[in-house]
Amino acid sequence: MTDVIDLLMESAAGSFLQVGVFVGAMLLFFGYVNYRTAGGLIATIDRLKRFQVPMGAVLGVSPGCGGAIFIMPLYIRGTVTFGTVVATLIATMGDSSFVIISRLPQHALYVHLISFVVGIISGYVVDALGIGKSLVRPRQATASRPAPSGEDRYPHLGHESGDDIAKALHPEGWELPHTVGYQLTHRGYVLYWIIVGLGFALGVRLLLQKDVTQWLDLDLNRLVGLLGVGLSIVWLFAGRHAIGDDTHAELEEKVASVKEMFVHNAHETAFVTVWVFVALSAYSLFMHFSQVDLAAVINQTGVLVVVAAACIGLIPGCGPQIVLVTLYTEGIIPFSALVAQTLSQDGDALFPLIAMHPRAALLATICTTVPALVVGVLLYYLGL
Repeated sequence: MTDVIDLLMESAAGSFLQVGVFVGAMLLFFGYVNYRTAGGLIATIDRLKRFQVPMGAVLGVSPGCGGAIFIMPLYIRGTVTFGTVVATLIATMGDSSFVIISRLPQHALYVHLISFVVGIISGYVVDALGIGKSLVRPRQATASRPAPSGEDRYPHLGHESGDDIAKALHPEGWELPHTVGYQLTHRGYVLYWIIVGLGFALGVRLLLQKDVTQWLDLDLNRLVGLLGVGLSIVWLFAGRHAIGDDTHAELEEKVASVKEMFVHNAHETAFVTVWVFVALSAYSLFMHFSQVDLAAVINQTGVLVVVAAACIGLIPGCGPQIVLVTLYTEGIIPFSALVAQTLSQDGDALFPLIAMHPRAALLATICTTVPALVVGVLLYYLGL
């Protein structure tokens, strides 16, 4: 029992101090960039028709799901092509991109470059073949409806208040301020960022190989790691998201308010931290009790590991994807499987498309899975 507790403590320290705190720092940076530029980017995409596919890939390849999510309502409005949607979804790695950037930045560069190039090529091929062109009409008119109370608290991006797209993206209006989850996240986010800041200082010292383990006879790394993971679990349940964490409505809040940026980025940091903790804990416990070399077992499956990774990418949301990327950073799966999963997965961006146009979401999933399998299998037989 003591060994199990030690493994869980090590997993908590690793997931928070080696991943979570650096994810939090990156989220604040990219959150501020989105806060300053998101509206302008969407207007630019609307204006530069010939460059929509590469611009969609740029938004997709940016860490997180925000850029990809903003593209989805633009397609329903007829503003961008279906090829742009496919390019965006192929290029996006969702929140799992933060994990590999924090652990293996050079590998992150390679996989993002591949997904960016494959996304652009696939997007242009889809448009050239006319795939998805008939699903929506250009500048499709939508029925108006009264906006729910409080819905216009923040500006909308990619759609108008009161139209059918808004109905799909804001099915319940904005989160109600009197709920326990709202009060916890909107009042306690400062505490969460204080813990992240302390963990970041410890994490930097770990990177510099200047370990600070003892303070007042306490293992400080484990203590802060356990506290960070514990708070992250609380935040995850308070935010009511387990598989995917970003919604279109929340992203609109983040780009309109600095406070909301801090609030929602705290939740996103918690989301990534918890899923990394789940992956590291599961792997450590499996190795402890089974004494099986998991990497060797997976290598014996041959090219099937690439197919399995692409199938995992079919799952909407970022949670399962974070687990797989964490396994890659531990040397469990090959690079070819990572690429197949990255190209196949759509992150949280598929959720709004499912809500607005299920047929388009299904077709988009097929269009991202085919190149994922082709490129993944090719890399596998190249020995990568």
